[in-house]
Amino acid sequence: MIMTHGELIKKLRVERGLTQAELAEGICSRTTLSVFENNGTYLSAEILFKYLDRLNVLPNEYMAMIAANDQVGLPELPANKDYLLRKIESLIYQGKSLSLHESIRGFYAAYAADHDVFYLYLLIQIEGARSLQVTGRVQLNPELIADAKSYLTRSESFHSFDLLLFTSVLHTYTAEQQAEYYSQIITKRLLNAYDRPEYSA
Repeated sequence: MIMTHGELIKKLRVERGLTQAELAEGICSRTTLSVFENNGTYLSAEILFKYLDRLNVLPNEYMAMIAANDQVGLPELPANKDYLLRKIESLIYQGKSLSLHESIRGFYAAYAADHDVFYLYLLIQIEGARSLQVTGRVQLNPELIADAKSYLTRSESFHSFDLLLFTSVLHTYTAEQQAEYYSQIITKRLLNAYDRPEYSA
């Protein structure tokens, strides 16, 4: 079952043994929190950040939870992309990203051909994992980072795939930029469990 933002905040609150009154104290009224948790009504980013701070959850961790939760109920990728994504993720998690050397060239070619953001995401994941395995640090091609940031800036609506792309380059943003993007996502209520992810720019 897909959780709303309110349901996720409630889950985190209950896991930490806090009452609504304890979480809301000094932030907003208990009623505001109750309505948000139960009805998923609009909530300002400022209040959400304060909730997350009290719950000891970093904004990027929260976004990852939302993205992972959002993925569950979304229509599947086309079969070839779904297979490719699963295969790449499996190799990365097994520490075999160095074996993807030949694949990188093909993904660069596919991305250059039609600027399909799906391939941009794969390239960022593979290059990040490979550099981490070799140097102990995530190092990405600056052009890939620029393309990802350009896409995210142009994007009028954030779907779960956009969040995946955002989290893959999150470390390249300053804390202020991260907060600004996150605020935009929350304020515009761009995360909707019924949205279909878009894979092309």
